Amino acid sequence: MRKLYRNARISQKLFLAFSLMIAIPVILVSFLYIRMQETQLYKDAMSAGNSHVSWLNEQLRSRMDIIENASNTALTQKSFVDFIHSNMLVDGLRLVKFKQNQFEQMQNIIQSNAMISELSFYVDNPNLYEIWPEIYHYQKFWPQDYWAKLRDEGGAAYRLFSFKDGEHTLSYYRLVRLQGQEKKRPSIMEIRVPHSMFFSDLLQESKGDFFSVLMNESDPPQYVYNPQHEFSRKAGEGLDEILGGIHRQLDVLPQGSPVKIKVGDQSYYALYRYIAPLNTYVVDIASHQALMKGPRSWYAFVVTITLCVLLLIMLLVSHTTRRIFRRLDSVLASMRQVRKGELDATIDTGLDENERGDEIDEVAVSYNKMLHEVKRLMTQVVDKQLIAKNAQLHSLHSQINSHFLYNALESIRMLAEVQRQPAIANSLVSLGSQLRY
Repeated sequence: MRKLYRNARISQKLFLAFSLMIAIPVILVSFLYIRMQETQLYKDAMSAGNSHVSWLNEQLRSRMDIIENASNTALTQKSFVDFIHSNMLVDGLRLVKFKQNQFEQMQNIIQSNAMISELSFYVDNPNLYEIWPEIYHYQKFWPQDYWAKLRDEGGAAYRLFSFKDGEHTLSYYRLVRLQGQEKKRPSIMEIRVPHSMFFSDLLQESKGDFFSVLMNESDPPQYVYNPQHEFSRKAGEGLDEILGGIHRQLDVLPQGSPVKIKVGDQSYYALYRYIAPLNTYVVDIASHQALMKGPRSWYAFVVTITLCVLLLIMLLVSHTTRRIFRRLDSVLASMRQVRKGELDATIDTGLDENERGDEIDEVAVSYNKMLHEVKRLMTQVVDKQLIAKNAQLHSLHSQINSHFLYNALESIRMLAEVQRQPAIANSLVSLGSQLRY
């Protein structure tokens, strides 16, 4: 990698450097933004879930108050209660009057409350006449020792799943106490409300991030929820495992943070409230995947935008570096030509007389000046060498000319000596001496 980087072009190095300088901060900021959005979305979802759970809690308590008020109203019919604890078989006329008065009043109480489907009295009275579905012998009630638990709980209790038709029915049980009369078993009044009526619109939502469930605190396998909800359909057979895992972490004491469990590769959050009279938890469940589906789409969106921005920036950087280093390439090309001996390969900067240009232009201008100076110096050196050669040739030429002249004079002198002309010989000697001087 070091060798590749060292041998890479400067434009490539700059492109890599600019890309990293831009890409790393952009990616970090993008993912930081997404993480902040996830945190905010989680807080908003938890806040919405808490509000919904509180609303469900209030609605359920309001409907429980309606049932309790109906039971109080029923127990104010003292003549009805007294009659079913008396000998109903003694006088048929009393039974007819009871049907026309007290029983009709009780029927009106039941029918005036659309939420109540059935109201029954279980009386430990052998003289009880079971002619109406609201009146039963105590032997018909199961379990018969439940009155003891009612007594310990203050005389009244709810069951999310009633003893009779319990799979889809909620019941309210209440002890009926008669003053001045002791019974082996206290009478029990039972008010039954179908889940479809009691919860009605509370659990009808089939979509949404949160899945509402009512969990029996003492009997974990008993749950009430909307099986048509999207969460339930997606969970399929794993729903019981999810609900069981959440139920094991619930506590009657309120908690500030949601319950979190992991089933398989999925994480789930649960917000809840404990309803003491029902001995039931109201729970809103959401999967981490469902809550974060927005940020996951944001991931793709932000990554796409980031990649597009990076691509544009890289194209801009690449175009800019190419334009910058295109002139540097011309400098390198000129240097290669000069290296081959072409001293006329100057660089065309395209600058006007008053323009300065950037650093590369300055290098090009200096390079052109250097080439002109090199050419001038080379011309000067060549001229000096030519002058020296010419001088040397001239000197040799002069030497050669004087040598032949002296030889000629000496030949003439010798000829004068031979012909006995001393005056001519002496004159030639004087001329040669003067020429040598």
